[in-house]
Amino acid sequence: MSEIALTGGRSVAKFDPKKTKERLSLADAGLRHSKNIHDWEMMDEAVEFIINEHRMFVQWWSETVAKPSDFGRGKLSADRGEVISDSKAFELTRISHQQVSRWRNSLKDEVKYREVIRKPSHNKQLAGNLTNRGMETSHCDEWFTPERYILLARDVLGEIDLDPASHPIAQKAVAAKRFFTIADDGLRQEWHGRVWLNPPYSHPAIGNFVEKLVSEVAGNRVSAAILLTNNYTDTSWFHKAATAAQAICFTRGRIKFASLDGRGLESPTQGQAFYYFGGSVKLFADAFSEVGIVLSRMGDAA
Repeated sequence: MSEIALTGGRSVAKFDPKKTKERLSLADAGLRHSKNIHDWEMMDEAVEFIINEHRMFVQWWSETVAKPSDFGRGKLSADRGEVISDSKAFELTRISHQQVSRWRNSLKDEVKYREVIRKPSHNKQLAGNLTNRGMETSHCDEWFTPERYILLARDVLGEIDLDPASHPIAQKAVAAKRFFTIADDGLRQEWHGRVWLNPPYSHPAIGNFVEKLVSEVAGNRVSAAILLTNNYTDTSWFHKAATAAQAICFTRGRIKFASLDGRGLESPTQGQAFYYFGGSVKLFADAFSEVGIVLSRMGDAA
């Protein structure tokens, strides 16, 4: 992943500090990609790379950079070799001494620091007390579906046999007979029965979950399902879901999602859509018409 040569995490041989920002940018992109494809081994590698890069940059800074007050005051020891000022170091690397200080402090507890780095990518996908999945904004908190809509879904489905993108706490509201967490990776499992799905809204995860749902419905493993997404009508995954669904409810206004502790969050910037897959279109229309306009597959408004 890098040209850095590590010896117990301490050697700065072959280390080029001028490329640190570039390497960290690539590592951050890898971190986000690993989250999107649910590749936790790749994520761990990216986290370790970032830790090592911070560690080695801090070491390089300690060995090479001197404070302005050290110059000309006899405070530079002869064994330090060539030193530069922090302003020169910033000019070379575009990394400030304040950032280096933050990295140095964080590296004092690497176990905690790993979790800090992992959290925006990995932990933010964990669902909360209502139901699952984050919105499509970078480094945001999880947003969860209010129970009102879960109850409507249960009115239509009767029971929820499977919630394939969930968390144990979410089941207080969803009450599915079976659910998959992020660790289970619902995309790799078979889905059966009546399904409630509020997928991850990041890309490409949302498209992958829509593809999976449509495939399981077509394979007659899923007998009925309700899918909730933002109403991004220009996307390929929206068209795939809308083409396969028997009915869609476009919400009147925007859903005010909830956070992990149940507090309301800001509404998203667009409305939402509930898609129904199954043979009880009238039941779906009767239930969801209270929250929006329902259109059947034949184009009839309910």
